[in-house]
Amino acid sequence: MRSLNQKATKTFLKLVDGLDHVGANKKIDNAAGAFMPVCVEIIAEPSQFRNGCFVVAVTHYYESNGDLVTDPEVTFLVTAEKTVFPLTFEQGGVCYRVAAKIENGKIMFDKAAQRDLALFCNDWMANIAEQQDF
Repeated sequence: MRSLNQKATKTFLKLVDGLDHVGANKKIDNAAGAFMPVCVEIIAEPSQFRNGCFVVAVTHYYESNGDLVTDPEVTFLVTAEKTVFPLTFEQGGVCYRVAAKIENGKIMFDKAAQRDLALFCNDWMANIAEQQDF
């Protein structure tokens, strides 16, 4: 399974800095409205991985007819060693793609889809770093 590259991992770890339990979240908006804020939340701590792994959702939102719409939302598995693996991608309820999932204590993944998602996330993290002045 493909992880984020070193530069993207550095940005990702800045995003999750200070979040330490399921439900912990924050909104980062260092761009004074020029770009969409980025929202980060720890959404799970898989019980089958007892070594400090957790799942994080990173999301941009926009408002449409009073509803918040993801643009996009990506979930990531973060290991105790701080290796970051993209799992799923959702674009505004129109597109939802599972590249990898945790099932019965094992990580199941579509090699091509997960690789493509990791490549996208490397670019996305570079954009977030630039937009949020990291």
